[in-house]
Amino acid sequence: LGAGGVLVSSGCTGSLFGVTIDKNVALKGNGGGINCVGAKSMHVRDSYIRHNEAREGYGGGISSTGTLLLKVETTGKGGCCAAGHSCSAEQSPCIPTLIKNNSAPFSSGGGIYASATNVVVTGLPQQAMSDSDQIAAATNPNSASKRPKRLAINQHVAIVANEAQVGAGIFLTGSTDASIWRTYVNKNVAKYDGGGIAAEKCTLGVETSIISGNTATSRGGGVYLGRLTTAAMNDTNVISNWVEGNGGGVFVGLRSSFKLKKSYVSKNKGQGDGAGLYVVDTSIAVDDTVFYKNGLETGQGAGMCGSGAASIICRHCTFEGNAVMKGGRGGAVALSGTSGMLLLSNRITRNRADIGGGIFLKDASMLVAATESKEYNRYWKSQCTKETGALGGAALEVNTLRACDQPTIFQSNLAGLNLNEYQKGSGEDGSASSSGEGGAAVDPEASMYGRGGAIFASQDASVALLDVKMIENYAVTSGGGVY
Repeated sequence: LGAGGVLVSSGCTGSLFGVTIDKNVALKGNGGGINCVGAKSMHVRDSYIRHNEAREGYGGGISSTGTLLLKVETTGKGGCCAAGHSCSAEQSPCIPTLIKNNSAPFSSGGGIYASATNVVVTGLPQQAMSDSDQIAAATNPNSASKRPKRLAINQHVAIVANEAQVGAGIFLTGSTDASIWRTYVNKNVAKYDGGGIAAEKCTLGVETSIISGNTATSRGGGVYLGRLTTAAMNDTNVISNWVEGNGGGVFVGLRSSFKLKKSYVSKNKGQGDGAGLYVVDTSIAVDDTVFYKNGLETGQGAGMCGSGAASIICRHCTFEGNAVMKGGRGGAVALSGTSGMLLLSNRITRNRADIGGGIFLKDASMLVAATESKEYNRYWKSQCTKETGALGGAALEVNTLRACDQPTIFQSNLAGLNLNEYQKGSGEDGSASSSGEGGAAVDPEASMYGRGGAIFASQDASVALLDVKMIENYAVTSGGGVY
């Protein structure tokens, strides 16, 4: 009925160290590999949980309900590789706990399901950056293209290639409090919401992790945050996730709150809105984060989309190279309904959409773009300073604007065709452009196509630009800077 492999029930304590739980099935209950019901604790360390199935229940790999503590970790003490076990690519260079190829085909939590449980998932610390990488990061703090690549987590917890209807990698609910550190969530597939992680009515913290290559057909290819969820994500890569609906990287839903800091949201894709991040009817705060080359086939807000009554604050963020392929609006950001956004010392560069290459606003949405002062929550005229310091043991002179004193900059954004097409009038090789055969199919006078290189605002939208720079933005039709 449940616990295809291991059952830990009321009042018990379980410890699985260096154990393989493989090809177990819970025919009609929860926990294909492990099922914890009202236990004091379950500790899984340096182990393989793989190919398990909860055929009609929750938690293909692990299910935990009403457990005081579920801890899943990699310590490097198990020595599985040295003992002759074969290590997969996800485990390189050695022995992380691996939760892989588990499934809950008709419910939630392909890898892990947790309800009313304190959850800790943690790997070993990441390798330190080299001196040269640290200097590169310091001298180019707002350049996505020059941002040093994050090194792979040395010894992590890997949650890979699990399947479920919701929360294919991890599903959290029922007042669960979860901390996910140094974890690799990759190639999980959800039939509906939350390819990598799905959470509702709980508290979630994610830090120094990688969420990549996950898929969902409805909402949140990488992460889905449902109602009444409080979530924070720090120093995390959300990369190359895909969704058929909204929120390729992250979806933040009604009555949730989300804080995103010092993270990298890149190359996520979707067929709806908000390839990088989608937020509806709630508030989020984003600091020191890069949105790089996220893409939509159509729709709005390739980097970020705010819908309904969303409230968004972005400080010291970069939106670079985000694009909507055809018929789209807002290459970097799109706002609709009564959504509002405050941009403080951001950089919006080389984004592209048919309307509003940088930012698109409609309905009664509002945008305020300004320069942040040295003290958070206040802004006024920018100040340039020079700093000298040491980093990574090497002397470093920085002759640049401090992050808190940089004006918000809109640069090289494009409304309409790509830049080669803009300059030549058609595709670079004479082929059809995104707007029609040879670029001739669009009647610019009959639509809003190609308007607002940096910003497009329509209907009752409101825009306030305070100490903002507009540099070489392009519009095929009109309003290279603002329309």
